[in-house]
Amino acid sequence: MKKLFVDANILIRIIVGKEYNLLKYMVGTEPYTSTSVLEEATYKIIALSILEAEGETISAYKIRKSFEKGVAEDVIKARLSGLNKLVEKLNIISPILEDFEASKEIIIKFKLLPNDALIVAMMQRKGIDLLLTLDSDFKRIPWIKVIP
Repeated sequence: MKKLFVDANILIRIIVGKEYNLLKYMVGTEPYTSTSVLEEATYKIIALSILEAEGETISAYKIRKSFEKGVAEDVIKARLSGLNKLVEKLNIISPILEDFEASKEIIIKFKLLPNDALIVAMMQRKGIDLLLTLDSDFKRIPWIKVIP
């Protein structure tokens, strides 16, 4: 079975955007994601839920304050529950020090931001060359096949 790494933007689109059609790309694969991707997805789910509730563009500081006040609490709980159900179907990997070290070279060579470079390093370590993402920056990595 082909190994597939799932990026945060896909998880967010499925949970917040209800773009369930993205799930079809995981069928027939052995899907993976990482703890760092889950952290990113969780933060963005919270932030997007608060932005929807507040109905305006607000600063990261105000997002935090609104979160502490319980703004959009029910929506956030429901969305995080949905994320948990999705995560149950994924193999979760954690970055290790060697991934961090390798990511610094990837940052320089391919001009990727740190979290994206860390994903590439983890994919290399785990022998994963298929990536489900909406981030076109990964197309600069010649050995990664980006879908959709």
